[in-house]
Amino acid sequence: CVHSAKSMIGSASESSHELNSCARRNMSDSGDITTKYAHRPIVRSRGMETTAAEQAYSVLSANQGHELMLDVRLKTGDRVALPYSYLSRIEFDPSAALLLDFTATRLTIRGRNLGPLYNGLLMHKVTWIQESDPMNQADVDTTTLISGVQIDNGS
Repeated sequence: CVHSAKSMIGSASESSHELNSCARRNMSDSGDITTKYAHRPIVRSRGMETTAAEQAYSVLSANQGHELMLDVRLKTGDRVALPYSYLSRIEFDPSAALLLDFTATRLTIRGRNLGPLYNGLLMHKVTWIQESDPMNQADVDTTTLISGVQIDNGS
């Protein structure tokens, strides 16, 4: 908002009201304030209604930065979020599983075609993983399937 010298001479309360009005107008003109100031757009996952047949995990695109936490969605409906900052090691045996060591937790992910998931985890780009029932998954060998997730907390 551009103010003329004449409008700046008014009373303090009028100037304050005018500046607040201008700020509200600028915020509403620029769209969502989160989108304006965040380095990446808001990521809205499809939530618990996502089935294994649709997707086993979600990865941020290259221009969206990195995730702070990994959301682990179990087939029971339970969810656990683990901070990437506590991730100290990832082991990948394509014939067996992915092993993720967090400070006090070991996460074991079993399934098929886990290579793309491994690559996303290396870059902290995986937003969530979804454990699924292998019986409900289409028999497509090229599709990533997370058939089992085990969470072991250290004592």
